[in-house]
Amino acid sequence: AGRRRFEGGEMVVSIVMGLVGVALSTMALGASAGYLQLFLFAILLGLFSGSYHPVSAALLGGYSGERRRGRVLGLHMVGGSIGVSMAPVMGGLLADTLGWRWAFYLLAIPALAVTPFLMWLARGYEATAVAANAAQGKPGVGSVLRALRPVAAILALSMGTGLIVMGANSLLPIFLVDARNVTPALAAAAMGLIQGAGVVSAPIGGLLADRIGRRPTILISVVTAGPLLLLVTTIPAGVGLVVAMLALGTATMLRQPAMQSLIVDVVPRGRSSLLLGIYFFLGAESRSIIVPVIGYSMDVFGLSRTFVALGLLSTVLSLATLLLRRRV
Repeated sequence: AGRRRFEGGEMVVSIVMGLVGVALSTMALGASAGYLQLFLFAILLGLFSGSYHPVSAALLGGYSGERRRGRVLGLHMVGGSIGVSMAPVMGGLLADTLGWRWAFYLLAIPALAVTPFLMWLARGYEATAVAANAAQGKPGVGSVLRALRPVAAILALSMGTGLIVMGANSLLPIFLVDARNVTPALAAAAMGLIQGAGVVSAPIGGLLADRIGRRPTILISVVTAGPLLLLVTTIPAGVGLVVAMLALGTATMLRQPAMQSLIVDVVPRGRSSLLLGIYFFLGAESRSIIVPVIGYSMDVFGLSRTFVALGLLSTVLSLATLLLRRRV
């Protein structure tokens, strides 16, 4: 129990440092005097904001207990889904009414406002087990790899499907505007549908992860995401496309709490933050690589052909997952 308090205090302090860094970087963006400063502060903001997710997921996953871990992590993702959906709207409104600099200043306030509460929370984790923590030590790399071996296949299939779907989603507004003749405003709103689906689907995914298991929930997400992406890339604009995009967003977000819960389940205590950090890093960095590749393909082969090919590729992965479900 002492070790849990000690590690929890460290994690909360790490979260606080990240949030303070996010707030200061955001304010620095608003005060930027030129493009170079804007560019550098944006990188700094990305570094600080990226530190939050692995630590918070490890903290909540480690202290919630295995029986309700999925539900806790699913509820945790609701805030992020709301933020991703609402922040562009709020930022645009603030920029239009007060100017773009004030949009950055005001959006930094919530991160600063919550830090005193988090510091108070960190004090509740008394560092009474420093000696026990040092004596027990961290699990070795070999033990971590052995723990991941049974789930390596489902991790690879899930991340592969997620890479294709999220890469396509990043350029989907261009596809909707140029290939489906949707207005830019509606295309941006459509992206909000996909991101905002996590408000509902993330808690459902967490509930399913606790009720039917992590692997079955991930399999449901992977098997359905491919055909839904193919549907989005082939049907004309209209109500059917909106429904398909909502379904795609739901299927995509369904697996996230289950995947995070699975990692916390199998990784030895003391390494969950590191492994979750690697998981988030691989997802973000691989997407940053595939998006330019998709963009190049769009220029060479055309919008429709590229997106249909992505839909077919993701569908093949979904079918492979369905056929191999007993082995993963």
